[in-house]
Amino acid sequence: MEKKQKQFIRTVPGKALLFLMINILMIAVLACTCAAAACIQEDLYGISEEELAARKKPFEEKGHVFADYPKTTDIPTLIRQAKDADAMIIANMPMPGEVIRACGRLKFIDVAFTGVDHVGLDAAKEKGIAVSNASGYSNEAVSELVLGMVLNILRNMSAVEARCRAGQTKDGLI
Repeated sequence: MEKKQKQFIRTVPGKALLFLMINILMIAVLACTCAAAACIQEDLYGISEEELAARKKPFEEKGHVFADYPKTTDIPTLIRQAKDADAMIIANMPMPGEVIRACGRLKFIDVAFTGVDHVGLDAAKEKGIAVSNASGYSNEAVSELVLGMVLNILRNMSAVEARCRAGQTKDGLI
C-alpha cells in the first residue's frame, strides 16, 4: 500500500510556496477542458485581498473561474463549493473522500503543506485525480525550530522567563 501511495502522490519541493501553488494551479486549470477551480482556505496563504485578486487576474482574463472560500469542515458546504472545480488548492483542512467523489470534473488537488493525511486519497485514486503536496517547503524552518527548542531546554529559558516575569531570580535554573 505504501508503495502505491508514493507512486500516486507527486511531491513538489520549493521555498516560494505561494508562487509554486499558483503556477501549479495555472498548469492544472489550463490543461483542463473546463475552466473552474476552487481554492478552499480560510486565509489564502496569508496574502492580502489585493494580492489574491492580482493572482486570479490571469486566470479570469483567459475565461477561467478562480473561486476562494472560507475554511469549513461541513461536508454539504464543501461539496457545494467544490463540485464544479477542475483543480483545488487546500491547506490544513480535511478534504474527505465523500467530497472528492461528488466532484465530477476534478482532476487535480494541491495540498499546500507536506502531508496529505487529511485528503481522501482512496477517493482521489478511484477517480483518477492527481494529488500533489509541497514536500520539503519547511525543512529549514523546522530545523531552526528544533535548534531553538533544544537551546530553550538546555538553558531553561522558559523557566527563567517565568521566574523573571514573577519578579524572582534565575537561581538554580542555569
